[in-house]
Amino acid sequence: MGQASLRLEPVALGNVIAEAVEDLHPLASERRVRIVISLPSDLPAVYADPNKLHQIILNLLHNAIKFSPPHSTVDIEITSPRNREIQISVRDVGPGLAPEEIEKVFQPFYRAAATPKQAKGAGLGLTIAKLLVELHHSRLQIETTPGEGSCFYFALQPAVSKQELPLLQYAPIANT
Repeated sequence: MGQASLRLEPVALGNVIAEAVEDLHPLASERRVRIVISLPSDLPAVYADPNKLHQIILNLLHNAIKFSPPHSTVDIEITSPRNREIQISVRDVGPGLAPEEIEKVFQPFYRAAATPKQAKGAGLGLTIAKLLVELHHSRLQIETTPGEGSCFYFALQPAVSKQELPLLQYAPIANT
């Protein structure tokens, strides 16, 4: 991760989310967990690295599906108040975290006390998601209630449209 760099560009967030949901469809079906996507119809593009953004969303959704009970719903919600920062939230109804686990959950190889013994994974998904979010100059945050679930969220900047870019003035170079 120390070698990670970003290739920032305008990214259609809805497409990245749809791709991640499609990638996780087999796991969600196996666990009988429904994924509900809520996003505004006028959602602007975000300024991000599309591959790393996909990995962030994939890791957050995977974690939410893994910890949600069968026949429950994982919500991924995008909000954009007046085209300021765009917030991406992934909410589950899993076991939640005890207050003392909130910071530990982002540490490599940490497994929360409520992690079922049969749950697969090395405990790196949230660590990687947090580092990739930070590369985007944001912060991965969590709201959690033991016994009720967790919500992981972060914000990205909307992509600047060409109309908002300052016009560059070019002067011809005189041949001397």
